[in-house]
Amino acid sequence: MLSKSACIGCPYHNNALWRDMKINDQTSWDDAVDFDRSIRDLTDQKQYLHSKKIPLEEVDLRNDEDMGQLSFLDECDGMCGV
Repeated sequence: MLSKSACIGCPYHNNALWRDMKINDQTSWDDAVDFDRSIRDLTDQKQYLHSKKIPLEEVDLRNDEDMGQLSFLDECDGMCGV
């Protein structure tokens, strides 16, 4: 898990942290989703943990590689000159 000192429901988490939590700490992810739902109607304006202002469980947390971007970090020997 990525290490960061913050609460489970921190609105300053980036997608990488949310994604890591969802994949590697299902209990914390479930708690964050529950918290996100619980704050929805606290004020006249809808409240959300994620900066896209949509429910946390609806955020697309796929990274570039998940969406088909090739990565040569594990395969490149640096010999092609590019």
